[in-house]
Amino acid sequence: MSEDESAFDNEKSFFTEKDEVIDLIQKLVAKDGQTKKEIPEGKTCLELIVGILDKYQEQSHLISPHLPSLMEHINNRLVELLDDKGDSPIDISKLHTIARVVYAISKVVGYKTASKHLPHEVMLLEPDSSSTRIESWEITYMLLLWLNTLSLIPFDLTSLESRSSTSSNSSLSNQFLTGVRSHLQDTGPTRELAAYCIATFLVRTDMAKQLLSDFLTWAIAQIKLEQSGSSGEASESFVGANYVYRLGVLNTVIQVLKRGDRDKIISFVPQILESIEELLSSSKRSLERKMLCKVCQRAGLILLPPREASWRYSRGLRTLLPQSSGTATAVVVEAATAHNNENNEDDAFAIPDEVEDIVGNLLKFLVDEDTIVRWSAAKGLGRVCMRVSKLFGADIVNAVLELFDAEEQTDVVWHGACLALAELSRRGLILPEMLPNVVPFIWQALVFDSSKQQQSIGANVRDSACYVCWAFARAYPPSSMQGFIANLSRSLLITTLFDREINCRRAAAAAFQELVGRQGNQNVPYGIEIIGLADYVSIGIRKHAYLHIAPKIASFERRFRDEFVDFLLKSNLSHWDIEIRELTAKALAIILAGDNAMISTVLLELMTNAFSSDVATKHGALIGIAQVLLVSRQHAESLSADVVQEINALPTNIEKKRLFRGRGSEIVREAVCRVVESIGMVNAAVSLKSQVSYVEVLNENLRQPHASVQEAAHSALRVFLFNYFGVQGIDSVPSERLQALTTKKYIDGIKAEENVAVTRGFALALGALPPRLALVSLDEIIEVLDVYSSPEKRIIGEYDAETCRNALLSAVELCEKLSVFAAFTAARFGRVLHMMFRSGQDYNIDKRGDIGSWSRTAAIEGCFRVMQAALSRSSSWATSKSMLSPYGVGEISTEDDVSDGFRAMRLKFPSHSSGWLALRQFAWLGGDSASAEPSLSVYVKQDLADKNKLAGLVTAESLNSAYEDLSSLLTRCINLCLQHLSEKLDTIRNVAGGVLGRLLDLTAAHRLLDGEELSAEQSLWRMHEEYLSNTREPINWGRPEHAFPFVVEAFVRFKKYRGSIFAGLITSVGSITESIKKAACNELLRSLTVVRGSPTDEDIASDLMHLICVQFETMKKKDRIILPLLKVVDICVKNNVFWAANQSQTTAWASAIADFLTVESKGCSQVPKLCSLMDVTSLLLDCVQQDTIRFSKLTGAIFSMLGHKYPRVRKYAAELLYLNVLSGKFETLGTSSSRDELGDLLTEVSWESDNVESISEGKRKAFSLIGLDYTAPTKATNKSATKKAAVDELDSYETLVKEAGY
Repeated sequence: MSEDESAFDNEKSFFTEKDEVIDLIQKLVAKDGQTKKEIPEGKTCLELIVGILDKYQEQSHLISPHLPSLMEHINNRLVELLDDKGDSPIDISKLHTIARVVYAISKVVGYKTASKHLPHEVMLLEPDSSSTRIESWEITYMLLLWLNTLSLIPFDLTSLESRSSTSSNSSLSNQFLTGVRSHLQDTGPTRELAAYCIATFLVRTDMAKQLLSDFLTWAIAQIKLEQSGSSGEASESFVGANYVYRLGVLNTVIQVLKRGDRDKIISFVPQILESIEELLSSSKRSLERKMLCKVCQRAGLILLPPREASWRYSRGLRTLLPQSSGTATAVVVEAATAHNNENNEDDAFAIPDEVEDIVGNLLKFLVDEDTIVRWSAAKGLGRVCMRVSKLFGADIVNAVLELFDAEEQTDVVWHGACLALAELSRRGLILPEMLPNVVPFIWQALVFDSSKQQQSIGANVRDSACYVCWAFARAYPPSSMQGFIANLSRSLLITTLFDREINCRRAAAAAFQELVGRQGNQNVPYGIEIIGLADYVSIGIRKHAYLHIAPKIASFERRFRDEFVDFLLKSNLSHWDIEIRELTAKALAIILAGDNAMISTVLLELMTNAFSSDVATKHGALIGIAQVLLVSRQHAESLSADVVQEINALPTNIEKKRLFRGRGSEIVREAVCRVVESIGMVNAAVSLKSQVSYVEVLNENLRQPHASVQEAAHSALRVFLFNYFGVQGIDSVPSERLQALTTKKYIDGIKAEENVAVTRGFALALGALPPRLALVSLDEIIEVLDVYSSPEKRIIGEYDAETCRNALLSAVELCEKLSVFAAFTAARFGRVLHMMFRSGQDYNIDKRGDIGSWSRTAAIEGCFRVMQAALSRSSSWATSKSMLSPYGVGEISTEDDVSDGFRAMRLKFPSHSSGWLALRQFAWLGGDSASAEPSLSVYVKQDLADKNKLAGLVTAESLNSAYEDLSSLLTRCINLCLQHLSEKLDTIRNVAGGVLGRLLDLTAAHRLLDGEELSAEQSLWRMHEEYLSNTREPINWGRPEHAFPFVVEAFVRFKKYRGSIFAGLITSVGSITESIKKAACNELLRSLTVVRGSPTDEDIASDLMHLICVQFETMKKKDRIILPLLKVVDICVKNNVFWAANQSQTTAWASAIADFLTVESKGCSQVPKLCSLMDVTSLLLDCVQQDTIRFSKLTGAIFSMLGHKYPRVRKYAAELLYLNVLSGKFETLGTSSSRDELGDLLTEVSWESDNVESISEGKRKAFSLIGLDYTAPTKATNKSATKKAAVDELDSYETLVKEAGY
């Protein structure tokens, strides 16, 4: 799922779970606990309610209409619990549960909304206020929420106090304040609610007279006290209760200033400002700075008269209908003018000095490092500016604009300034005459972007700039915006389509939509059409916005295309993010498609930028050249002479200007290779000298150590060699110079083995050779690829996985290219497939882990591709409608003459062939490579098209010569797939499962499975089809629960595949990954249980025993297989898998396994392996009970471990022997008393001690008690005295990987 698609997963249209939530609430609060719905196992009612409500946190409007029904049962039960008339104590656990539900609801809809639906009877106030001290914060939260509602009752509180409350300290108001104020030092959500509750209480008319002044005096004193307590050195580490308490007090002051009576509060404002003066400059916590910012702005609003400035701009008529007539516009202007001239007294009133200081502080907060502080400061400036004079307001706007010209041009400054402008313009405080000074900064902010330590800087600036544009569109009529609409709509459209961040694209789209709606479609050309294309959903996916929406909009009008091209060429093509540069190059090419004159102009500019000193500019220009050339391939001859000249001079300029030197050279090399590939695809008029130079450039890049560079060079070489050196006719022998430049160079370079980078690159290059070059040295090429694809091959003394994999890929690609030629005989097909089979067993590892898996993956996929190429010799692919291409043989699906001497043909390639895979990179061209069936549009001259058609290259006899041993090779391919489908690596299983399905479908389509010799393959194909159809969800072979049921069923049903499947199942059943082990083991045991008693049961058991012996024999001393194989034997014996075998078979098998165990134990120094060997030996004792000699031998093998050099092994052997003594396995050895004495001996001796004599004596005595012959060990050299050389930690990791079975 992409970054942009997941945003819609949780969006809902209405509260679908309303009835369920109400029923759960009833159960939760009911005394009997009954409910209409069943509760899922492992869940509680509370968890279900919270889980459902949390889904609506961003869509609270869906919950709000249903709050009365949700709160009804909660309220009733809540009143019952807190009723003080009963004698029983309050059920705190029930109250806590209800409180958690109330908090979950308020978390979604907000505490202000939730509090309106709590009980508000007058009689509840006093009982509730006495219940605020509860340890659970959820209960406290609920009671504070309730108190806030009850404190709004329209009666004098003194008239509600009980007669017992006679003293002032025990009055209801004092109880209220004392109880709630204690929660201002809470660290959770109760602190904010306590502040809100106190403010609600204090702003009452009766409380304002009695307590407001006292509280403000107390709050000011507390702020000063807490401030002094955190000053000096202590302020650096001040994170405790004092800081939290100060936050609570500040929040309360903010709420009082916001909601209190101005006349009663204004006298305290100077004291409040004085109390926070030091904090304004010393606070280092974002939340505290936000609170201080709010205090400043609320204090400023108290100091200024509560009135809206008459000078502010008011748009007047606000209709969303199109402004189609001049009358409507005149009404707007007239209304705005009348309003602005009304009561124009120049707002002559004295502004307190404190307001200027407050505005200065807000401007400082506007450039704070934290977004929450900047946002609060911007809103504060807007509110304050609403109440000042016109001159003062203009000064505030100018002060904000000066931030854009500050010396330090950071994203923080620009973001704060944009937020302030948005808030000011939204309130009409930026007059139309100020717009010329403001709008240019917004245009710059819409493209503000930079990188800092691999992170994007400026997304917040662009987002806030979109907010400013949105505010402009709403605040001003078209007459005021007339000079800015065109540029504003252009900037917004470019941001909507080409911004890097999804939130910026969507913000720009919203602003553009507002601009079209408010300013009129006639003022924004194609505005409605653009909104229909670039909506909230469609622009969410960046690639879709670049490659689909932008070209469609560009086609509306040439102006759009010119603007897009100009922006992409000058801005985004040199973007710091390489992904943006890639998308920009593709979008630029699609937009330019068909405009040959503009293509030449753009290419010339890009050629100049390609040699820039800036890496991003250089790389962007090169990939831009590559992509723009691709869309010009239909009219390649129309490229200007200057462009052709630059293309010919490019190799020389690359060397002259040292393009490959310096930082970022690897991405520049890759981009140059892509340019060469595009030149080849376009068939540009390149001189012979330049052709040779381009090949030399590609050869140099093939030697680079970066895999991406080598792959790009390989792809370019494939196209360039075919189009410039491979179309002269197959019969024509290439010159010695050409062979020395290509084929011989690659073969000699591989054989030289000077470094692994060269062998990797040149191994890839051999597969890129066109048929004309490859057929000349075909035997030598296959020989080299065969040698270097071997898992046993060493380069400079080490195995190189990349060379092996690349050799396999090249062999497969050559097989696909040359399969239609008679020169590629059956023997060569067989040799390539044997390379695949051999590499399918490549389990080499190094410090990186299982690197052999790269070759195994290539081999599995190669089997299918080679079989497909072999079958194509007699298929419809090899007809007169087939044609050679750089990617192999393609079928001509369409063929048209596009101009004089030129023909356009669309080629299709077999599924998952090299052509099919390579052409997926051109999907962005708009249909050249559909995801299901990639195809290539080829534009070639008439004579070359006829030369490359197969009808003119090969004979019908060579095409119809089928490969005689195809059936046996198919069986081996299927065996390889099934083996890897049974293994433990998810990625390998996924590849093997996909290849197996395609292989079976391919052979079935060619009716290869109709013969009797392939009846098992035909049955497997049918079983595969049934398995896919019976599975409800899409098959993912990488998931154990999908793969193992299929392979185990194949193991049981098909004797032909048991060996391969068992070879893979060993590593899965014995895996150290619990999920893999559990799935494989359970499925194997289940299937073997199902077939018990069937005619095949005995056959399966005997085959399984034989396969285990074969694995022990062939994988001797290979711990990668032996360790999991020991676990397999353990599982089989414990679960009586061999029950169908007779006693003689079981005894013979156990004896053979015992011999293998003896071989494995000799010289073994791995403790886990030794313990596993002892476990299996102990299990085999039950299988050889009737063979006394073998039984004694196995028993002696375990007893001999009592004297092992490793203490852990000795201890484990003693514990295992003790368990066998208790289980009665040694009933045939010794006497009853001697066995009892043996048990005591095994527990009494300290087998982990270093006392050699004690251990030797214990071992000797154990042998004598059991009646076995004891042979004293010969004295060996004390190896512990010899210190080992230091081992590289990476070598140790390699050993760990081997021991773990990877």
